[in-house]
Amino acid sequence: LLFVSAFCADGGRAAADLSASAPTTSSANRAPQEPASPPSTRAASAPARNCLYRVRLNGKFGYIDRTGTLVVDPQFDKAADQFTEGAAAVHKGGKAGFVLSNGKIVLNDQWQEVGTFHEGLAGVLVGGKAGFIDKAGRMIVQPQFRRAREFSGGLAVVQAGGWGLVDPPG
Repeated sequence: LLFVSAFCADGGRAAADLSASAPTTSSANRAPQEPASPPSTRAASAPARNCLYRVRLNGKFGYIDRTGTLVVDPQFDKAADQFTEGAAAVHKGGKAGFVLSNGKIVLNDQWQEVGTFHEGLAGVLVGGKAGFIDKAGRMIVQPQFRRAREFSGGLAVVQAGGWGLVDPPG
């Protein structure tokens, strides 16, 4: 059983259950597929820029492109099907991180959770405290908050003792 689901980095969405009793592999770098056409939804007519589809194979998640070629091998325990600003959160063996739409993986054993990217930054939970990272995995705002929301208009709502605002320099 191969399940495919994704939100495209360009805003489109596609999903399909490609169930096959005996999936086949056409080459070493292609995901097992049913000999049917790719998922046909709203995303099929949208531009295919940076569009990856989450796949689950043998209980692990990875990502394929529109041709069915594996971009990121199935290796994650959890993986978001939605890409926000070209990144999707993943978990692997106690590490949290994200996959970029170009296939680059950024994992860190210090991160407990990674949120979605907004304005180039994502919330990250480290030792029970929230901070913010960039797409290179650099800590931009040190973990110091009990809670943190996404950036919007250059600011993020955070809670330390009370609620407040933080900008990217922290």
